[in-house]
Amino acid sequence: RNRAPLTHKMNKMVTSEEQMKLPSTKKAEPPTWAQLKKLTQLATKYLENTKVTQTPESMLLAALMIVSMVSAGVPNSSEETATIENGP
Repeated sequence: RNRAPLTHKMNKMVTSEEQMKLPSTKKAEPPTWAQLKKLTQLATKYLENTKVTQTPESMLLAALMIVSMVSAGVPNSSEETATIENGP
């Protein structure tokens, strides 16, 4: 069985991934325990406000949603985070 085409495809994927990295990309420091605690609190509050059962899976999804909104610069995401913290 010839694996050359598969290897070629993998090389193309690696090359395209390297091309995606922009010179403006900055390295981030790992989150602190305080930041992780705050994120966990926000995710818990979000699940309580939306009446979603708190499971490891739903906590992960809620945390990813919060990180995604903040990092994407979603308008009003800071207001929504405040709403999550304080309730509706």
